[in-house]
Amino acid sequence: MAETFPVFKLGILVIKQLSRPIANVIKDKAKENQYFRQYVAMPPAYFYNWVNVKVRMWSLNLGKPTNIPQLNETMAIELGSTLLGEIILFAVPATILVFEYIRQSRKEARKQEEILIEKLELVNTINNLEIHVERQDVQLKRIKKTLEDLAPKRWSHNNTMNDQFDGSPLHLKRLPLPEH
Repeated sequence: MAETFPVFKLGILVIKQLSRPIANVIKDKAKENQYFRQYVAMPPAYFYNWVNVKVRMWSLNLGKPTNIPQLNETMAIELGSTLLGEIILFAVPATILVFEYIRQSRKEARKQEEILIEKLELVNTINNLEIHVERQDVQLKRIKKTLEDLAPKRWSHNNTMNDQFDGSPLHLKRLPLPEH
């Protein structure tokens, strides 16, 4: 059986390819729009610069920085929009990966649930068959008892009732016809 075309995976590929132009649009928007530049693009750049200076000073054992130099507006816009673009480039595939993991987990859980239901149905069927066999065994024992009670007492030593049955509840030997 041929598998269906993986539309979901094709959609993931399209989204990944579209995320890079989206990052470039963010960079352009940050350069054009004052509000976007001031409240969206520049704060991550200033934060990144602050963390970067602190980590470098700590890693070089130069002590705590007392005065962290501010980025100029052009550098902040460029760094901020680059950071936002990279965040988008990371967030889109990461989000897709999380959704794919959730989807696969649910699919596997459904599969395991179906297997469990099938096992329970098989166990139930086996139990019902065991009960049915026990009932048939009881019925066969009653039939055997009835036949023993009805059998003539004149039979010879070689032709006893025990010879007529092989002990199996499902197999009866043919009984001889009584003589008149």
